Amino acid sequence: MIDHCLMVGNRFSEPDGGTVYLQDSHSMFINCTIADNVGLNGGAGIILINSHPALRNSILWNNLPVEILSLGLSSLDITYSTIAG
Repeated sequence: MIDHCLMVGNRFSEPDGGTVYLQDSHSMFINCTIADNVGLNGGAGIILINSHPALRNSILWNNLPVEILSLGLSSLDITYSTIAG
């Protein structure tokens, strides 16, 4: 569980990089802000690979090129959160 985190203004140069990169994960993010992060094509604010995390009472905003990239058998359980787009 990750609680009360702030991930803002990061830059990454890996083609498939992300601010949060989850593979085979069942993590939980509570009261987190993931915003204004920028990467190359194929990147995202959150990248999910065969993962099933939960996002509670959090903000996912203005991450480029996309907010969430879901690959494989992934799903994101979102409640009481604000997500751009």
